[in-house]
Amino acid sequence: MIWFAWRQLRVQALIALTLLVALAVAFLVTGQRLVHTYNTAIVGCNARGNCSGSIDSFLSAYPFLQNLLTESGLLAVLIGIFWGAPAVAREFDTGTYRLAWTQSASRTKWLTAKIVVGGLASVVTAGLFTLMATWWSSPLDRVRDQPFSLFDTRDVVPIG
Repeated sequence: MIWFAWRQLRVQALIALTLLVALAVAFLVTGQRLVHTYNTAIVGCNARGNCSGSIDSFLSAYPFLQNLLTESGLLAVLIGIFWGAPAVAREFDTGTYRLAWTQSASRTKWLTAKIVVGGLASVVTAGLFTLMATWWSSPLDRVRDQPFSLFDTRDVVPIG
């Protein structure tokens, strides 16, 4: 059953993996620039005591990625649309639930396998995304000094 559930989820998993790799490349390239800018401009201006212009320009860097990370429900919505809804709806739409429910595996086993495989894939995807997001936005969070302003998009919260 697990193998069958994985076979039905493989297209969505491949798309998610492709998007995660693309985001990882974007976060890696821009994240290194953010860390370099933080170390040169922000740390240096803190020593001099006049940071107003540097901080404003630093916080306005990469607005697309910052907006992507502040939309807290975006990842959950995408997982729900592309993994959650088709999990059982595809079976009912094509009528294959009759075949699946009349085999040697019970309905409970069938549903459990689909939920476990989909849930595990979504937890891994959310974990990798939040790990990348936390690393990328750490210089911005240090400048903002508001650790709980984006609590729902950092660390272990999206995994939950």
